[in-house]
Amino acid sequence: ADEVLLNNNNENSNGSGVVTANLVPEVLAGMTVALASIPSSIAFASIAGVDPMVGVWSSVILGSISSFAGMRAGLIAGSAGVVVVPLATVISSYGPQYMAPTVILACLMEFIFSFAKGGKLINYVSDPVMSGFLNGLGCLLLKSQFKVFMSPASSDGVLSLLPKPELMATAGVTALTGALSLLLPMILPGNAWPTSLMAIAAATVAAQVFDLPVQFLTVGDNSSSDNSWYSLLPKFVGLPTSGEASVLSTKTLKLVAPAAFSIAVISLLETLLAVKVVDDADGTSAARKEQKKNAGGTYNVTAENNALDKSCMSMALGNTVSALFGGFGGCGLIPQTLLNIQSGGRGTISVLSYAFIMAVSILFSSSLIKMVPTSTLAGVMILVALRTIQWKPTAHALNGALNSMKSTRTNEKGSNNSDALASFVALAASSFVCYNVDMGSGIILGVLLDKMLPTVFDRFV
Repeated sequence: ADEVLLNNNNENSNGSGVVTANLVPEVLAGMTVALASIPSSIAFASIAGVDPMVGVWSSVILGSISSFAGMRAGLIAGSAGVVVVPLATVISSYGPQYMAPTVILACLMEFIFSFAKGGKLINYVSDPVMSGFLNGLGCLLLKSQFKVFMSPASSDGVLSLLPKPELMATAGVTALTGALSLLLPMILPGNAWPTSLMAIAAATVAAQVFDLPVQFLTVGDNSSSDNSWYSLLPKFVGLPTSGEASVLSTKTLKLVAPAAFSIAVISLLETLLAVKVVDDADGTSAARKEQKKNAGGTYNVTAENNALDKSCMSMALGNTVSALFGGFGGCGLIPQTLLNIQSGGRGTISVLSYAFIMAVSILFSSSLIKMVPTSTLAGVMILVALRTIQWKPTAHALNGALNSMKSTRTNEKGSNNSDALASFVALAASSFVCYNVDMGSGIILGVLLDKMLPTVFDRFV
C-alpha cells in the first residue's frame, strides 16, 4: 500500500500541484478530511473559549487562502491545538479582545521568518526535541479538558465540580465518545472513515434520547432573531486599532508577545514538518536523496529551502486573513495531511475541496451543532491528547539514559553514551518547559541542549 501511495505523483498533477486527472478521488479525499476536521475545529474553539464557528471558519479561511498562495500541494492547513492552547491562556487572562492582537503579532513573526528564509532551521529540531514538544502539548490539551467537569466560576473566582447528576452524565458522555473514537477505527474497514464525527454523532443521539443533563454547544448569537445561513458567514472585523487591545499599543504587544512568539514558533514547526510528510509520501524526499547522492557536494539546496519558506509564507498570509475575519488561524496539520494522502488527495483540489465542503456543511447544519454536548468534544480531545503524548519514545529515551549512566559507572565511556543521556535531558527539559512556560521556549531550549550536551558530557562525565 505504501508503494502505491508513493508512486509517480507527477502523473496526477501538473507543476503547480493542481490535479488534472482523477478529479473524483481528489474531491472525495477533501470531503473525508473536512468531515473528520469539523469536530476538532469546534473543539479547538471550545478550548479557546470562543464561538464554535470561529474554529470552523479559521480552518476554512486558512486552508483556502494558504492553498491559493502556494502552500505545498496536498498539505491540509487549519485550526490546531498548538495554536489554541497558548491562545486560550491569553483569552482567559486578559479577555477575548486580545485574541486578534496575539494572532496578528504571531503572523508578523511568521512573515519575518519566511522572508529571512528560515525554513532550513527545521533540520535542527531532532526527534527528542519533537517528542518533548508533543509531550508538553499533549499534557496541556489534557489539562484543558477538565473544565467540562467544572461549574462556572463563582463570584470569588473559585471553580467547583458539577453537581453529581450533571457530573455523572457528563463523564458518561465523555467516556462513550472516547471509547467509540478508539473502537470504531478497529472495527471499520480502511482508514478514511470520519470516526471522530461518527462517535460524536452517536453520543449526541444518546444524550438527546435519554435527555441527559449536560451542557450543549452554542453557535452564533443566541439573542439574535436572524437564524439564516448567511448570518453564520464570517464578518470582516479588521485590525483592532483602538481601545485597550489595540495592535498599536505597546502595552498590548507586551502582554501578548510571549503567547504570540509561542504560536509563531510551533505553527512554523508544525507546518514545516507537514511539508516533509507530503514530500515523504509522494516520493519527493526520496528523489532529493537520490539527486544529492548523484550530485555529491554540488547539490543545490536552494530550491528545497525555497519550497519550505513559501509554505511558511502562505500559512502567515492565511492566518492574517483569518484574523481579519475574527478567526485564530492555525497551521499545517500532520494528521489531516496524512488522512488526505491516504484517501487519495495529492494536489490542490483536495485541499480546496476540504475547505469548501467544511464551509457548506457547517452553514447548513448549525441547528444540529446546537444539539451536540460539549462533553463529546472533550471525549475526542482527551483521546487526541493521550495519543499526542510520546509514550514509547519517552520510555526509549529514559531507558537509553539509564543504560548510559550504568556504562559511565563501569567506565565504559563513548559518544553513544553521551548522546543517549543528552537526548533524554533535551526531551525532558523541552517537555517541562513546553508545559510550564511556553512551547516556543521549550523547543528552543531543547534544540540548544540537544546540540551542546553531548560535548559537555564527553568532557566532564
